[in-house]
Amino acid sequence: MPTTTLSMQTQQQLDKVLSTADRFFWPTTNVVDVQSKTFFVYKPYPKQLKRSQIKQWATLQSHSLSPFTSGHHYQYLSAKGLHLWFSQAPLIGVPETAMQVSLKDGSYVVQGNKHFYQQTWLDGALINCITLSANTGNVVTPLEIDQRHPWALPRKIDNKLKQPSTWLGLGAFIGLCATVWFVAAYITLSIQLHNAEQDIAALQESLGEKLAEQAKLQNQQQNLLTLQNWHNEFGFLPETFAATAEKINLQGPWKANSISWQNRLLSLELTAQNIDIAKLVAELESVPRLAQINIRPHLAENTWVIEASAK
Repeated sequence: MPTTTLSMQTQQQLDKVLSTADRFFWPTTNVVDVQSKTFFVYKPYPKQLKRSQIKQWATLQSHSLSPFTSGHHYQYLSAKGLHLWFSQAPLIGVPETAMQVSLKDGSYVVQGNKHFYQQTWLDGALINCITLSANTGNVVTPLEIDQRHPWALPRKIDNKLKQPSTWLGLGAFIGLCATVWFVAAYITLSIQLHNAEQDIAALQESLGEKLAEQAKLQNQQQNLLTLQNWHNEFGFLPETFAATAEKINLQGPWKANSISWQNRLLSLELTAQNIDIAKLVAELESVPRLAQINIRPHLAENTWVIEASAK
């Protein structure tokens, strides 16, 4: 028999899950034989035995190992080997020791409905069971048979899992569940998105006037900022030019050739006859709004460049 890669504990947990699923999909009530006195035989699988030969080998063993000439038997094929219960009279259901819960490794005295049993368990399987007429194991309180999870009851789900149609059906079912889940998720997401859009539209409608007022306020603030920037850049040009021109007029006729304004600095190129530069500088320096007065001659005749900063 091929060895399994699962640990025994994992295998036992898997057996419990499969047994639970088997009872769920195929709920049947098994008759338990508590009257018949049986003879138990356990035989492990030969190492050279193939999986396809197990059933044929088990049938041969059920005939060759029977202690009765014309007896009856119940068999169970576990992961470890063949388990046989022989009875001289017909069995009335499944032997009660096949219907009990598997025990931990070791030897036990177990009390059934009519009989006592001396049992030996290994890796979750019964490998030795002797029927006693009484508690001859001198056990003060023998274990009572617990039939909640039968260990030696063949499962229909095992045969179903070997069929390709089962896996195809399982795959189709999983695919259907996944499709339903995606469709439901898409519908739910679409509904949530639609509700969100409605909420946003209602919010925008309720806040429409406030948003318009806010936009108007922002526009006014931007215009004010633009005006302030313009004033800082060009707002002092008229006053500065007027104060400078007023003092130049005292010198007589003159003509402005060019005017430039940058960083609150006025640069004026003018042409005038008989201008008194010293007097003009003194008069310009006396103007409160002007600072850093500078006058220099130009290359052209009777042409001067006056520079004055606004305070």
